[in-house]
Amino acid sequence: MTKNFIQSQIRNDNRKSNGKQWTIEDKTLAFSIYKRSARLYKYLNIYFQLPSTRLLKQVLSKISFEIGLNEIEKKFKSKVIENAFT
Repeated sequence: MTKNFIQSQIRNDNRKSNGKQWTIEDKTLAFSIYKRSARLYKYLNIYFQLPSTRLLKQVLSKISFEIGLNEIEKKFKSKVIENAFT
């Protein structure tokens, strides 16, 4: 993780803010910091080159979240119930 962070700092050192390139790992690290503390993220953004909060929100909006059990959990639950009554 540290190696990736340092590489991203070097890679984006002399780029304009709209020309910076971020890997999935960079975005994941940045998002985890942002979710932990938006205030800390804003502070770290002064000293380090981090993806913008706008970019993080765009990436998050592309991820689909489903509520409830997935198919594997449903099958497991039905087998447990089936085995309990046999």
